[in-house]
Amino acid sequence: MKQHLQNLWKHRWLCRVLALAVVLAVLGGAAFFWLRRRAAVPVDMLQSGLVRTTRLQKTSLDDAVTVTGTVQSGITSTVTTDQKYAVKEILVQVGDTVQEGDVICTLDTSELEESIEKARENQTEQAQSAASQVSSASDSLNTATADAAAQESVLAQAQADLAALESGWQAAQSAVAPYEEVYNQAQADCEAKGAALTALQAQGTDAAAIQTARQEYDAAREQAESARQRLETARQQCSYDSLQQQYQAAQQAVEQARQQLDQLEEKVTQASQQLETSQDSASVLEETTDTTQQAQQMPGMMGGMMGGEGGATPPDMGSEAGGARPGGMEGGRGDMGGGMNG
Repeated sequence: MKQHLQNLWKHRWLCRVLALAVVLAVLGGAAFFWLRRRAAVPVDMLQSGLVRTTRLQKTSLDDAVTVTGTVQSGITSTVTTDQKYAVKEILVQVGDTVQEGDVICTLDTSELEESIEKARENQTEQAQSAASQVSSASDSLNTATADAAAQESVLAQAQADLAALESGWQAAQSAVAPYEEVYNQAQADCEAKGAALTALQAQGTDAAAIQTARQEYDAAREQAESARQRLETARQQCSYDSLQQQYQAAQQAVEQARQQLDQLEEKVTQASQQLETSQDSASVLEETTDTTQQAQQMPGMMGGMMGGEGGATPPDMGSEAGGARPGGMEGGRGDMGGGMNG
């Protein structure tokens, strides 16, 4: 163990000696190269601090590039319109410079103006007819409304008359009802006695039974007749028949008045619908008239076509242009025909 420690200590000491020798060798080499380089630098440069000066002189500087090519406008546009009217007049020539908003040509809108004038005349007639229809429908509605109101009064009066008769009619019915009941019972008894007599006669029984049945039948007939006379007397006393006729007539009057009122109310509804339809038609015609009036101003608005940005090619005289919005094309400044401003 001791021998091993001694060997380890010797090995470490040897490594330290070798490392020190390497460091000294590197330092010595670096010092050698530095001294050699210093000896190669001129003395005047060491003294001047590596600064060099010179005298300024005035001379000419030529720096130019020569190229060959063709110069043309970078932006061109063809002026068109979607209105199919012939060009009436061209106000510029190829190569002219135009500004945004300049009128470069005008369109022939005479046919358009004539069409608009005819449309305006037709619309005026239609508007007058529509106004007349509205007035007529309004009068019909007023008449139907007045008739319905009058018929309501007639119905109310008929109902009042019926109500006035109803109390008297009910009193008459109450007064006659007992007599009617007695008469109905007597009449039924008489019919029963008659049926019994007929049956006995058909059977051929003895004469005594038939005689008894006949006497009972005759007595029943007398009672029925007496009941009928008392019933007639009761009816006369309370004016039953007259009240019945008056009450039935009043009922019919109420029913007729109600039916007539329903018919008049239907006429009011129809007249109201007709008035609404006429007013809608008049409103549509009024809007159409406004559109026509605006269209009358369009020929002047779109008669001129305005130049756009860049080189614009004017349309040919007498041709029909198409493709741009009414009023022409607007743009920036530029040259007609594709020229370029210097």
